[in-house]
Amino acid sequence: PRSAPVLPPRGVAAIPLLLPNDEVTGNTSTSASAQTAFDRQANLWKVQRTTIIEEIRADTRKAVQQAALRRGWKLDVGPGPGVLDATDEVADDLRSQWTMGKGP
Repeated sequence: PRSAPVLPPRGVAAIPLLLPNDEVTGNTSTSASAQTAFDRQANLWKVQRTTIIEEIRADTRKAVQQAALRRGWKLDVGPGPGVLDATDEVADDLRSQWTMGKGP
């Protein structure tokens, strides 16, 4: 029969065992290939992030143009004479479009 494992007393945290690093084990090829795989995945994530941001910007631009068309506005870039800032109004309109069909 096996004896029960010895556990630390209650309230005392067990110290986790650390895995040996590559210098100790001499396993640098695994470390290099793991780093290469990590770098490749990080690059894929960067590309995906950039693509998603571009799609969100394009979608937002299109939604703002549609809101302006519905309201009979002419869009202008930046402040200038006779240009009104309708950012809050359009933001509310976009929020309502994006939350349509979602619960409270």
